[in-house]
Amino acid sequence: MLLILGIREDNEAIRLYVYM
Repeated sequence: MLLILGIREDNEAIRLYVYM
């Protein structure tokens, strides 16, 4: 689900959540 948010401009910030 977080991957979908990664598509947004804030993909960099969301990317950190994916790693966690």
